[in-house]
Amino acid sequence: MPTTGEEKARFDLGLARTAETLSQAATAVAEDLTTARILTARAQAMLAEIELELADRGGRPQRVELASWQARRVAAHIDSHMAGPITVAQLAGIARLSPAHFSRAFRGSFGMSPGSFIQHRRVEAAKRMLRETSTPLAEIAYVCGLCDQAHLSRVFKRAEGTSPMRWRRAHSAGLGETACPGGAARRAGYGGVTARIPIA
Repeated sequence: MPTTGEEKARFDLGLARTAETLSQAATAVAEDLTTARILTARAQAMLAEIELELADRGGRPQRVELASWQARRVAAHIDSHMAGPITVAQLAGIARLSPAHFSRAFRGSFGMSPGSFIQHRRVEAAKRMLRETSTPLAEIAYVCGLCDQAHLSRVFKRAEGTSPMRWRRAHSAGLGETACPGGAARRAGYGGVTARIPIA
């Protein structure tokens, strides 16, 4: 265990580095706004890590959450880029946080890890397409960012307790003219499903 003196030295060093980063950001504002923003985000991440260390040192569990603007932007990015790979590093960059702090704050806001949330949103998008269209399962898998129909079936059954086809039969009523067979799914706009989640 580090002594109190060692802890104070680490804390003072962290504050000094944060102050130096903020000073660099202030200097860069007049010349390079992009660099200033990067430095400011870096300082924000440093302060967040200091905050977590203080909480751990005091033995007090502390709930960390994303700011409302961070939660909105991250959720919107997930829904609009669902067809492709989404990484924690990408989402952390959108929130202007380090990946480690972002993951903890994301769980505090959404009650699950980023990976679980992405999977949840993909299942919800698949359910919407199963209910509202007659799009083949392979196409739904592609639009929702899953490898293939078999992958969709595994993920869907794990989340809903039944197969996509059985769920479709139980929940789709008279698709009629709303059906989007085959490749029409992308033309109908399902490639970027809009978020429908409450964000505090």
